[in-house]
Amino acid sequence: MASSSRAVDSLEAGIYTALNTSLDDHGRVINWIRDTSIAYIDKIKQLFTYASLASIVLLTRDLFDALNGRAVFLNSSYRWYKIGAGSVGLLAIGYFGGRWLTPEAVPETRNVEGRGAVKITESISDTTFQTTKLILNISLACFSKNRLLPLLSATALSYTIFKNLNIKWIVVSREIINNNQSSRIGKLRITYSQMMINPGKQTEDGCKECAKEDEPKIVFCDSHAYHTSCITDWLAERIFHIRPYDLKKTVTTKYRNGVYDGNEISWSATVDDKDLPKCPHPECEKPALKSDLGIVVYEGSDVYPASLKINNNSDRA
Repeated sequence: MASSSRAVDSLEAGIYTALNTSLDDHGRVINWIRDTSIAYIDKIKQLFTYASLASIVLLTRDLFDALNGRAVFLNSSYRWYKIGAGSVGLLAIGYFGGRWLTPEAVPETRNVEGRGAVKITESISDTTFQTTKLILNISLACFSKNRLLPLLSATALSYTIFKNLNIKWIVVSREIINNNQSSRIGKLRITYSQMMINPGKQTEDGCKECAKEDEPKIVFCDSHAYHTSCITDWLAERIFHIRPYDLKKTVTTKYRNGVYDGNEISWSATVDDKDLPKCPHPECEKPALKSDLGIVVYEGSDVYPASLKINNNSDRA
């Protein structure tokens, strides 16, 4: 089972390596891995999260086996309860270790003239699970008889964490305050996130007239690259064009064994595709290569993420 954990670590390192490559042609296989990883990064990270949780439990068991006889409290009684408690404790250590590696960014509040305030953050993926597995593998390398395999896994995880730190997102958000006193909705928060992807040699420079020369550039679509600060300034203005409508609340009554068990509340909203950010190049209307849109509803003291529908054929004014 530990070999399965190490296979997952190696696969994760490969995926994050592909995500950090530029849009140059690296061969059919690497290009396919890179493009697929960019398109489905959220689902891939979710799968790795589940796999990492299983790996942490198995690695904790292996560590307990390696320490067996050195600590009285690790005897066979209540073995799996102890392994579970150890896994939770190590996850807590990994969480604080991940926070040290990727401290929570402080949003920059910026006022867009004539429109309102936006918050801008440069976000980095959380490394809690990779850090926890790294701690476990280093511990196994210290106490187990076979030290080579844990050291190989620790090397792969260190590389994964390094590559993960280079996967960043520009996150721009704004709030719409509801001044209707008869409504329980206090406000909506719109958050637009765009992945920062390295351009390739064939990517056209979209900032030709910009005086900034040394700042690194990122792609918006697969054809044009811009300075990070330029695209951030543009998104800070462009987020005001995103106007959710058809906001609907759904209340589902739940029953358990025929007995009323409360209500489940969900919200939905619609956004027109034409309102979403497109490449700012005057001759290009391509969407962002990888972006995400989220809308959160504040109803009284409750907070609900809204499910989104993108309307591609809207004639709304």
